[in-house]
Amino acid sequence: MLRQSLELSWLLKYFINNPESVNDWVIKRNLEITPKERRKANDNNSNSREIYSDLSKIVHSNSNSFWGSCIGGIHNSWVTDKLFGHLLMLIHNITEYFEEIVLLFNISVSNGELTKKKEVTINNIGLSIYETSFFLDPDSTINKLKELGEDDVVKYLEDSYEIIE
Repeated sequence: MLRQSLELSWLLKYFINNPESVNDWVIKRNLEITPKERRKANDNNSNSREIYSDLSKIVHSNSNSFWGSCIGGIHNSWVTDKLFGHLLMLIHNITEYFEEIVLLFNISVSNGELTKKKEVTINNIGLSIYETSFFLDPDSTINKLKELGEDDVVKYLEDSYEIIE
């Protein structure tokens, strides 16, 4: 899922930076856009290369993949939490890029519909962050949410999950 989000995010950014390529890629299907070209369009292949490298260390069969998300059969949450954080940011980026593409190519999507979809996506990202935090440290998360006045999120978490100590 993370790799698909990475590739989609970078492809959308590539099209934002190179709108003349859309026709050849989508309609004619005779344009190949390499992952490196996509990363270069995103951030000149700096941070995106590092993210891609982190992902490759655990998804490709190599000497590093053993240490990727499991170390000797023990879950390595530092790696998976870092990649999950990348995924959440990518989902946010994709919504931004989609909005930019809609405007760039005058795609027929009502502004209200686009705004609603973006709002739902952003809310889901926030909820995912709260859920992850709750799984890592339920008491601190609940206390912080109460401090912030997020009683509806507290109710959702407590109704949805049972933490067994």
